[in-house]
Amino acid sequence: MPSRDMGVPRLGGNTFKFKEEQGDGVYSLVDESTRRNEQPSINGVEITFEDPTVYAKVQGEMVGTVSVLDLNFQWGEGTYVKMAGIAGVHTDERLRRRGIASRMMNKAKRLIVERGYSCSSVSTGSFNFARRLYRKSGYVTLFFLDDTVKQIQKPIPRPRKRRNFTLRSYEEGDEEAFVRIFQECYGGFFGPRRKTTERWKEAREETLKADPESVTVAEVDGEIQGWAEYYKHWGAFATELRVSSCKDRTAIAEALLSNLEEHLLSKGISEARFLTSPHDHFLRPFLEERGYAIRPYRVFMLSIIDLPKLITLLKPLLDRRLDKEPPWRGNIRLKTASQSCILTVSDGISLMESSQNVDLEVVTSDIELTRILSGVLDPLEAYLEASLDVKPSLTEATNTTLRKLFPLVPYFHPREDWV
Repeated sequence: MPSRDMGVPRLGGNTFKFKEEQGDGVYSLVDESTRRNEQPSINGVEITFEDPTVYAKVQGEMVGTVSVLDLNFQWGEGTYVKMAGIAGVHTDERLRRRGIASRMMNKAKRLIVERGYSCSSVSTGSFNFARRLYRKSGYVTLFFLDDTVKQIQKPIPRPRKRRNFTLRSYEEGDEEAFVRIFQECYGGFFGPRRKTTERWKEAREETLKADPESVTVAEVDGEIQGWAEYYKHWGAFATELRVSSCKDRTAIAEALLSNLEEHLLSKGISEARFLTSPHDHFLRPFLEERGYAIRPYRVFMLSIIDLPKLITLLKPLLDRRLDKEPPWRGNIRLKTASQSCILTVSDGISLMESSQNVDLEVVTSDIELTRILSGVLDPLEAYLEASLDVKPSLTEATNTTLRKLFPLVPYFHPREDWV
């Protein structure tokens, strides 16, 4: 009886392999040459662009896509940066691992440069093999986000004593308060897109039409202080819970969560899934204390395309961080193997010509600089780990200045912001 590894016979110029049928020890010969012929040829792959999508076509058949979307992205503390978002990345499974996706990503990058974006982002599953494609295309992993999940057996108990708040169903116009509460909770974070009432309604339109009770609102003295909801996102149900930093925050959250879990069960939905940030020091521990488990789920990646342009866009944010009191003044060159820029530190920040003499040179990799500018890596930590060099040597004043300009920042990229 042949073994599983039978070698590769050749008959009449064709290549054959043994294939076990249904695991019963019976083998047949499969003509590998014929199987290869079943796959579309990649000769003459055409890469085209029809705004906003890059297409790969073989003999007129569409075999791959990459979309380039315009995003208004919160860098932190109310500062927004226009960014190119990579979305809809797909290659026909018959033609994967043959370089088509890389060619589409290269075309997308050329379009991003031509359109004048300073940076580009992409988010994907934590364990998605596409991360290798994005990394090879210049995208840097900044942070991971987790699903906070529970299989609902019965709703959590409602607060024993209902204090000075009431619950009601969603009404048209409530979304203005929802945007306000979100900004209160995450306005200083890196990662969300700019929140608008239009985007909120668009994301929930299908679910609200099917179930007007999908959103529950909490009011205190007639003012909205929080809401809980479920809505359909990418073919699955997602849940959200947001509560302002008010006096009865925990009690309101308990009432909203209990009501949401009860409503989900009534709809035959037994799983609640909240996307949370490790920097949300209210929601994540609140859910964990009520039986929710943390599961790795999503990764956010960024590529800086034009460093001087990005620093120019971040100038208002950098000025606020210095607050007209820099511990050190002078010209700083930020330099990687592929990019550099010079910024002058005085009462504020200004960008200088590359030929300008510098007082301090900060040299690091593209990866480390991307993480430092995004607020997920402390410049001092990078220096201590020898992944960042400073010339002349780092002093207390220059260290303090760099850390004021580029502090650690909390991050979050909400589910509704994925593209």
